Amino acid sequence: MVNDGLVTATNTVTVTVLTASQAVERLIDMVKTNAPRPNPLIQPPSAAVDSINEGNLSTAVNQLQAFQEQVRAQVTPGDQALAELLNRTAQEIIDALVCAGAKYHPRSNINSVERTEAGNLRLRFTGEPGGVYAVEASTNLVDWEIVGEAAVQSDGTFQFEDQNATKHETRFYRVVAP
Repeated sequence: MVNDGLVTATNTVTVTVLTASQAVERLIDMVKTNAPRPNPLIQPPSAAVDSINEGNLSTAVNQLQAFQEQVRAQVTPGDQALAELLNRTAQEIIDALVCAGAKYHPRSNINSVERTEAGNLRLRFTGEPGGVYAVEASTNLVDWEIVGEAAVQSDGTFQFEDQNATKHETRFYRVVAP
């Protein structure tokens, strides 16, 4: 109830609290209701429910990530809006599982490493949508330092350019999710 001294108004809000298993079950129902070929897509989230119920949250995260990859491959070409909805919903569940203690490392795949005309090193890679990636460098593969954060590109890939690459005879790089 809100009252400013002159006018009073009320509004009702309903909050639904779901367990992680219930959230995944709702995701499965979304797939069954909306996907043109739901059967292949149901297996990873169904396995995630079992993993959650067994207390294996990190395994459930991996299974939901596998589901996201299937959605990208099977749903995105025919219905990008549905694919975005399914992947966003799965990511929200993954985020909740991570808050509950699941280990999570966004996946990344290096696509190219090249020298620019100025001699800088340019690193391009794919990663999880919404992921944040730092790039670390080392001259000995033992001591690593963060040299910058990768920037997301318009096509959803990530890019990092090391302007200090020419200062080192040998330099190794890795992409990490802080």
